[in-house]
Amino acid sequence: MTNAMLAGGHLLAEEAMTQTINDFFVDPRYGGMRPCAISGGLAPHVRRRILEYIEAHLDKTIRLQDLAMIGQLSAFHFQRMFRVSYGVSPHGWVAHRRVERAKSMLCGTDPIAQIASACGFSSQSHMTRAFKLGTGVTPSAYRQGQ
Repeated sequence: MTNAMLAGGHLLAEEAMTQTINDFFVDPRYGGMRPCAISGGLAPHVRRRILEYIEAHLDKTIRLQDLAMIGQLSAFHFQRMFRVSYGVSPHGWVAHRRVERAKSMLCGTDPIAQIASACGFSSQSHMTRAFKLGTGVTPSAYRQGQ
């Protein structure tokens, strides 16, 4: 598997692993404590830095640990506070931003495969799946409708 193929799933895999570890330690069946209600969220200056980082790195692999480091939080706490702040996981946010960038680039004449790479998708078919999931149409159909 190439690095490009891993780019789309790295963040999702890290989120799943972090949540699994948390579930194990929080689950009362394993001696954990009941989870408390989550409040707060990321501070405004942290939100701004995180979103700037995501926008600047959409064409690259974005790791949960890197985002957490920017916020100076553990990966687990960052993931929870991101969801409180935005109502979606970091992976969901990044996926949405990649589709939005692709939509804006589809207004031009660049080949779809080139747009896929510029938006951080591992291949044109990866972008097509994500794009259709996010918009209900394929990139080609979206471009023709413009």
